[in-house]
Amino acid sequence: MDTNIINKFEYFKIAFENAKGTPAKISELKIEIKAYSETLSKEEKKIYASLVTNVVNTKLNSIKHDLNELKRNHKREGYLEYHGTKYSLKEWLPISTYVAIYQLSSTNLVSMWIERGIIPSTNVIIIPELNYLKLIKNIKYN
Repeated sequence: MDTNIINKFEYFKIAFENAKGTPAKISELKIEIKAYSETLSKEEKKIYASLVTNVVNTKLNSIKHDLNELKRNHKREGYLEYHGTKYSLKEWLPISTYVAIYQLSSTNLVSMWIERGIIPSTNVIIIPELNYLKLIKNIKYN
């Protein structure tokens, strides 16, 4: 590969990292990159594009990894805090999730269980600020 292209690419990469949060510097760099790319031959543009593609793919893989880690942590540590009390989202479920987990016919069935007291009121949390979301304790009721 052409060392000049690689060096210029590295220069732009570092300049972008240093310009984070400064839109004016980023705009200047974009103009500089565009001007530079116009000086490249077709083959040099292919080399430059492959360098960009490698960096973008590496960054995307890093983002995917971080996102998957966040998802795992959220599942492991998810909670809702309401009036100073933390409710584990493994222990307390929205009705729709409860229906899916226990393979029930409908959310109406669970709502009727709440009304009839089959699910005790101590096992139901209603959160008016969240459009009257009902969380029920993750226990099998019948």
